[in-house]
Amino acid sequence: RFQNTEEGSRCLLLSKQHKFNEHCCFCCCSPFTFLLNPKRPCLDCHYNVSKSCRTYSQSERGYICAAYLNILRSSPDLKQPVM
Repeated sequence: RFQNTEEGSRCLLLSKQHKFNEHCCFCCCSPFTFLLNPKRPCLDCHYNVSKSCRTYSQSERGYICAAYLNILRSSPDLKQPVM
């Protein structure tokens, strides 16, 4: 899912922290707030991501994280999220 090994390693480490993603973004580690930075689950990785690390996909009717968005941009033929 992730393009570089540094990001993949960080994501793997954080995924082992069960409560981390309830309070902080999986991509940028910024804390979630109710109004200014609400958490939303990524359709691909299912982790909660912040407002600055996600994009709304009209075709998928949900949010995708920046890591998956980079994969989509590099592979235009990829249309469905990798599960």
